[in-house]
Amino acid sequence: MIRFKETGFYTSIQDRGRFGFRHLGVPVAGALDQISYQNSNLILGNESNTAAFEITMLGPTIEVLKRCCFCVTGADIEIDLNGESVPMNTAVIAEKGSLLKIGRVKNGLRAYLNFKGGFSSEIKLNSASQFSGITKENRVSPLSTYELKEDFSNLISEYKSNTLVSTVEQSELMQLEVYKGVDFRLFPKEFIETLTKTEFMIGSSVDRMACQLDTKSELAHTIDRLSSPTYVGAVQCTPSGKLLILMRDSQTTGGYPRLLQCTKHSVNRLAQIRPNQRLKFVLND
Repeated sequence: MIRFKETGFYTSIQDRGRFGFRHLGVPVAGALDQISYQNSNLILGNESNTAAFEITMLGPTIEVLKRCCFCVTGADIEIDLNGESVPMNTAVIAEKGSLLKIGRVKNGLRAYLNFKGGFSSEIKLNSASQFSGITKENRVSPLSTYELKEDFSNLISEYKSNTLVSTVEQSELMQLEVYKGVDFRLFPKEFIETLTKTEFMIGSSVDRMACQLDTKSELAHTIDRLSSPTYVGAVQCTPSGKLLILMRDSQTTGGYPRLLQCTKHSVNRLAQIRPNQRLKFVLND
């Protein structure tokens, strides 16, 4: 068992996501950086949909009440086990009574804490991913406890695991691969040229619902359309010219034009982008 003494800035339980319910207005949810999340399961030899704790910006402090094996992947983050630094992207044994402190993110935005064998959590609509209105809580709460599913009490030698290299990039300018969205054809050529030649700054609002870009009035438009289905990674443009990139907790319908569509890889990269980082769209014809 583990107990959260402190939860950090925003820590939630996520897996691959909640599929097959978008027609009911249920977002897909799941780990924002699916590559880093899947790497945590690969390192530990878990089933591919074993849930992990998604950590944003600042991590939790956890009491280890049962000997266990864990790993942390994703954004470069400080990891302290009983006062000693431990590496990322590899399995680590924690003895009963240990104190695990996950610190601040140094590069990227989100990290994933996972345990060998997984932990017990609430399952709703075939997923453990926390989301307000679906699960009882939308994030981990202080003093909450989770039962670990695998017993490491009799393990004598160190657990041998896969060790992976971090996939979180370090660049001042993120060149984001996109293709034409459903409503791309509604915009004039001059508008598209401005869109693809401009370097945008990531705004202060970067959460599980959307990534907002700081934009200029050159992208203002008068295109009107009815509310229609939206998709994770859709780039929407408001009448005032504001650009929104929808993430995994976003609404399932919307009225703003769907100008561009990010690739799956681009969505994973966006999960690690920070406010004030620069971004440029690379359009695939």
